[in-house]
Amino acid sequence: GATRFIGFDTKTPALARILDVLGERADVENTAFSAPTQPAIARPCKDFSAELEFAARRARAQLEKNPNGSIGILVPGLAAHAVRIERLFEQVFRRPSLIHVHAGPALADQPIVASARLLLELAQPSIHYADASSFLRSAFLPGAAIERSARSLADINLRRRRELDFSLADIEQAAAECPALLAICRRLRRVLRSKAEIKGLPEWSRFISDWLEAAGWPGDAGLSEQEEKAVELWNDALSELAALGLVSPAITFESALTHLKRLLSNSVEP
Repeated sequence: GATRFIGFDTKTPALARILDVLGERADVENTAFSAPTQPAIARPCKDFSAELEFAARRARAQLEKNPNGSIGILVPGLAAHAVRIERLFEQVFRRPSLIHVHAGPALADQPIVASARLLLELAQPSIHYADASSFLRSAFLPGAAIERSARSLADINLRRRRELDFSLADIEQAAAECPALLAICRRLRRVLRSKAEIKGLPEWSRFISDWLEAAGWPGDAGLSEQEEKAVELWNDALSELAALGLVSPAITFESALTHLKRLLSNSVEP
């Protein structure tokens, strides 16, 4: 049978991907013209655990009525709770073979995405020395292969200063013998001038895009098919971040990064 999506006035990137997979088996309906349906059974739950257990027991009851059917349950942030959900449903159903949790590792855990998040930390006044070291050794920046030795030496020289935090200017000074990396730092410094105390999420989304473009992310090395898909999902997350501006006031850069991290955590790697 067809899957109907009712009340989705805006087609988000995530919904578009679902519709593309379902093809002709899916339809988006306007709430004003949708056919009347039977009221859904719902009840308030005190917390997420109680909500999961209620969903599991309702699913078991429905499956007992129709053993040949199948039931799908959509859970926000599934990747972050997959193990917990699978264990609970197996306890309720008592037949592990009936349960399938479709969630891969979070997109945020992909090395190429982690490198982008690390780059965004450089827009802060200072970063921890371990993050500065990871930036200098990142494989997802232009010139990473050619300047590998010089950047490793820059990392060693930075560590010799025995400081806990470093600014972009500190890293730029350390990169004096790395022309490609030095050019990246200078481009980032120019973009940094457009950073304000607070912005709307659409503006922060553009700032993040400009920042990563200035950094040359994801570098000049060839990407695998999985990495290319991860970059595509990253761009989708930035689009969703901008869309949140419809319901969010102007916020700080740190708050915008928190929203972005949540969107990435709710996505799974390809």
